[in-house]
Amino acid sequence: MFDLLLSFIFASASGSEMLCRVGIQVLPTGPPDGPGSPKSPVEKKASITDDMRSSTEDLKERRHKKRKRREDKTSVSEKKSLSPTRGNWNLSKTALWEYPADLIITDLQELVNLDSFIYKKHHEYQKNCKNDTIFDIVFKKSLGDFHKEIQATIAIEAQKGEMSIPYQNLLAKFAHTLEAEVKSQGTNASFPVTMGVNAFRGFLDEFIKHHKKKEKEKKKPDNKNVKREHAKKKKDVFEYMKHKYTQVQFNIPTFCEYCTNIIWLIEKGSVCQVCKYTCHKKCVTKSTISCKGAQKSQNPGSRVFGAPLQSLVSESAKIPLIVERLIEKIELQGMYTVGVYRKSGAAAEVKELKQNIDNGSDDLSNPDILAYPIHVLTSLLKMFFRDLPEPLLTFECYDDFIRTSEIQDVKERVQSIYAVIEKLPKPNHDVFERLIYHLARVAYHESVNKMSPNGLAIIFAPALLRTNKKLQAQDSLNQVPRQTRVVEQIIEEQLGKLKEVLHDLSALETAEATAADRLSVVRNSIRAKVSMM
Repeated sequence: MFDLLLSFIFASASGSEMLCRVGIQVLPTGPPDGPGSPKSPVEKKASITDDMRSSTEDLKERRHKKRKRREDKTSVSEKKSLSPTRGNWNLSKTALWEYPADLIITDLQELVNLDSFIYKKHHEYQKNCKNDTIFDIVFKKSLGDFHKEIQATIAIEAQKGEMSIPYQNLLAKFAHTLEAEVKSQGTNASFPVTMGVNAFRGFLDEFIKHHKKKEKEKKKPDNKNVKREHAKKKKDVFEYMKHKYTQVQFNIPTFCEYCTNIIWLIEKGSVCQVCKYTCHKKCVTKSTISCKGAQKSQNPGSRVFGAPLQSLVSESAKIPLIVERLIEKIELQGMYTVGVYRKSGAAAEVKELKQNIDNGSDDLSNPDILAYPIHVLTSLLKMFFRDLPEPLLTFECYDDFIRTSEIQDVKERVQSIYAVIEKLPKPNHDVFERLIYHLARVAYHESVNKMSPNGLAIIFAPALLRTNKKLQAQDSLNQVPRQTRVVEQIIEEQLGKLKEVLHDLSALETAEATAADRLSVVRNSIRAKVSMM
């Protein structure tokens, strides 16, 4: 019996050790069931001190949490406000909005209305300038510069028969304007450019909504004509990458040639009327495949670079397509680029793009053309004028232009130069007028892009003004300064006219806004008097 009791005690001890080893407590964790011994006064005092210390720590922790919540709320409210007041902003996660490619301005009056709308917004912001932050200053200045750019664009588009300006290009134009203003102000790298662009997008959204509402009010079609107009909308053609798309509802399951997914029977698809390329409506602007039918219809032997200027223009298109589109792209994203014409693009990319244009595979209508560096596009434009068989200012007028450079009186020199310009053939005159206007716009932003009229003349004079006579090397070098002086004088004259016109327009707009404000004050005072009677 005693041996059995010892074995039981030994087994219990070994079991306890085993339980302790695996992490299971053997001793009870709670207080004993019986009444404990009374605490001494020292123990009571220590327990009271511990309780006070723990309550103080809890109070501090609660205060710290409240303070942190208040700081979080303050930071959130600052992020929601339009103008950052202090601190470094980190908006790397903020996405930049982009408009769909088919949302475009096709009417000159719509562009004029947009310009007026932007000016009104700018005028409203100019009224309260006391508490402006650096963000407000930069945003207002960018809005004013964008307004001037739109005015210059209106002058060009007014001479065209057709116009097509995507809203996404306008948004990109403002983004470049804002970035240039940020650099000129010398602000830090954390400036919220994306937030400023999205704020401007809000203006465009407001204008688009208001413009569409006005169009609906003007049209107000009768019930009889609703079906007819609906049928016309179905037949509307959307051109992209030389494709001519129309919306079609399929009777059989059809696969999209871009994403290879099925186009359901209920869903409408887009079909090119030339090459029958079929895809979803949403895939139209994503596809990068040019229309094969349009390429076949184009003369494979025709080329753009090195071709006579007369073969590249027509009665409907006074400016060669390559020149017009290159200038449009440069004015969209290169006006604020330092050394935009002074620096050359990568030779491989210039050669590739030139070959694509010559063989007809690229007419610069593809939005991906903007992926090329700006200096590739400017190099291509310079190459076009340099490769012309006869220079833009013609061999016949070369001597007359050189003689005008020797006239000392500025007014007389300008009159003589313009008299020679009038002798140019019609295609040469039209293209030269467009080019000089573009170069004047580039020189207008000389403070940012560092391209002066003299710098532009040094670059373009050898391509625009050259002779077919065989001259000695020293004689050719002696005529280079004269060529530069002629082209520089023309650019300076056009730049002066541009500045004068923009100044006059600004003065007229200011006078109109002031008169409107005064009239509103008079009307309000009259209404107040009438209400008191």
